[in-house]
Amino acid sequence: MDYLKRAHPRVLYIAFDETDDWAHDGHYDLVLETLHRTDGYLKELWDALQSDPQYRGTTTLIVTTDHGRGRTGDGWRKHGKDVPGADEIWMAIASPDSTRRGEWRDHPPLFQNQIAATIASAFGLKLRGAEPAGRPANRVEVGRRARSG
Repeated sequence: MDYLKRAHPRVLYIAFDETDDWAHDGHYDLVLETLHRTDGYLKELWDALQSDPQYRGTTTLIVTTDHGRGRTGDGWRKHGKDVPGADEIWMAIASPDSTRRGEWRDHPPLFQNQIAATIASAFGLKLRGAEPAGRPANRVEVGRRARSG
């Protein structure tokens, strides 16, 4: 939070990985506790962004995961190609440019390899030599400021 306030970066990447560690160790209670705490961190971050004139009304927050946990109760501790559904992730977007839609249904899937391309597109940039880079998500998917490239 201090860095955000001092440096006012245009892009800030934060990785919350404690839930992954607890899951691999088999501590579901600590996974839930950490998820709750991380939710509070995200609220604090969003509130700080909205209280800062430089960020208020112009900032998009994208929250996602690096991998899924499978589709069954047995797979929550593991991920990888042998766990069906571990390649499926979720994404949440908070943005003044996006309509509040809740959970999307009957929508073509978005893919993890579109995240960097979407961020680059929002800055008017194209990724070159980044493989495998997906297409930027279009404005309907993330908001009017993100441009398809």
